[in-house]
Amino acid sequence: MPVWDTPDTEEKLTTGTADTIKCPGCGQNIFFDAALGKLVCNYCGGAYDPQTKELSYRLEKKDREDADMEESSNHEIVCNSCGSIVVTEKNTAATFCAVCGSPALVSRRLSKQFRPDFIIPFKVTREEAVDKFLKFASKRKFVPSSFRSKATLQKVTGLYVPFWLIDGTCHMKVRGEGRKNRTDDAVDKYDVSVKYDFKVKGVPFDGSKAISDRLMEAIEPYDYDELKPFSNSYLPGFYAERYDLTALNMSERITKRMDLYAGQYARVLCPEYDEFKVEQNESFADDLSQKYALLPVWFLNYEYRGFRYGFAVNGQTGEVEGDMPVSAMKGFLQKLLFWILVIVPVAAVITAVIGTAVWLILTYIAQIKLAIDVIFPFFCIFLLITLIYLYYHGIAGAPSFLGILFSGRDLDKNGTIGRSIDRSIADLKTRYYNLGNEINMLLDEAPEVQQYYEGIPGASIQKEETFIGSTQIER
Repeated sequence: MPVWDTPDTEEKLTTGTADTIKCPGCGQNIFFDAALGKLVCNYCGGAYDPQTKELSYRLEKKDREDADMEESSNHEIVCNSCGSIVVTEKNTAATFCAVCGSPALVSRRLSKQFRPDFIIPFKVTREEAVDKFLKFASKRKFVPSSFRSKATLQKVTGLYVPFWLIDGTCHMKVRGEGRKNRTDDAVDKYDVSVKYDFKVKGVPFDGSKAISDRLMEAIEPYDYDELKPFSNSYLPGFYAERYDLTALNMSERITKRMDLYAGQYARVLCPEYDEFKVEQNESFADDLSQKYALLPVWFLNYEYRGFRYGFAVNGQTGEVEGDMPVSAMKGFLQKLLFWILVIVPVAAVITAVIGTAVWLILTYIAQIKLAIDVIFPFFCIFLLITLIYLYYHGIAGAPSFLGILFSGRDLDKNGTIGRSIDRSIADLKTRYYNLGNEINMLLDEAPEVQQYYEGIPGASIQKEETFIGSTQIER
C-alpha cells in the first residue's frame, strides 16, 4: 500500500481545565500543549508560560476574515473526496482534484480571505515536470505501461502548497555514546553529553491534511532567496490550496523535527568520534515564529489496482519523488524468470555435485545395486527440493545454503566466501526478485539540520566526556 494512502490527521491538543483558564490576549479558552510545554490559544495563536501566563510567542491564524471585493477575481474549488480547497482565478476551471485526483469537485465564490505572506513562483515548466516524471519512472522496474500514457500525463497539475516556515531557537541537551576506533582492532567508548543553543530558520511544514508530509519533506529544500511577497499575479494557470492545519495544530510534528535536528547537530559538534549515537535527547524548541508561504509543486496522481499513487516535483528546484506501482503481470513474469534462470539451475548443479559424491560413496562402500538404482534417484529429488527451499528462504533474508556451506573454518576461515555469496544473493533479491518492496519504497528523508541552521552569536558549546571502556572488534 502506498505510504500516504491514509491522509495525515490533525494533531490533538492536550486539554486541561479549559473553562477556568482564559487567554490573557483575547479572553478565549486556552489549553496546555504537552509538545510545546505551553498554554496555547487556538483563537489568537498565543503561547503562554504555564507558570507566569506571560506571552512566549505567537503562532496566529491567517485569512480568518470574510473575502472582500479585492479578492472577487478569484474563486475556490472544493474536493468532496479529500476535502481540500484550492483557490484560483475566476476563469480557471478544474475537472479533477490536484491533490487526490478525484473528479468530485464543487466551485464556489471565495468564502474567506486568501492572503499568504510570501510565494515562490514556479520555475519548472509543465513540460519539464512531465519529463522528470518519466525519467523517475524509468529508474523503477516494471512500471505499468499505462503510467506513461498520454491520459495519465495530462493530469500533471501545478499547485501552490500552503507551508508554515518556522523559525525557532533549539536548546540542545543531548547525551550519547561516542566511539573511537583504534589501530589494534579495538574501540574506545565514551559517555558524552552536549549542550548548545542554535537557531533554525524557515523549516517548512505543509499546512494540508490531504497532502503527505513525507512526500513534501522528500522534495525539500526550497531556495528562500526567491521568496516574494504574495500577489494574485502568480496564480493564473495554477491552483493554490488553502491551509487546513495551523502551526499550532502541528505542534507535535514541529517539536519532533526540532528534536531530530538537535540530535543531528550534536553529531556535527562531536567530529572527534568515529561514531556518535544519541541515547537521550532532552532538547526543546522555543521562541517560535512563522511565515505563511505558498511553495510550488507539480502533482501527478495515478490509480492502479485500487490504490492511489502520488508523485511530486519541486516546482522550483525540480526534485522529484513519489510512490511507484508495479505491474502485477510483469512482476509475476519477472519472478518466474528468476526461478527458471537462477534458482532451479543453481540448485540442480549442487544436486548433481552432491548426488555424484553420494553415488560414489555408495558404490565404493556398499556395492549394492539396489541402493544405487532405487535409493539414489529419490535422494536426488529430495535434495533438489531441499536446495530450492533453502535458496528461496535465502532470498527472503535467511543465510543462503552456499553461505552456510562455505562458512566452515576449514573451507573459509574468515567467512569471506560465505558473506560474499550471501551478499550476492541479497543483491539478486533486491534487483530481480522482491518487487513487493518497490511498492512501499522509502522516500528521501527531509534535509538535515545544516540546511536550516543559523548560529547564535556568542553561543558556547558545553561538552563533557567520560571514558567507559574498550571493546575488541570481532572480525
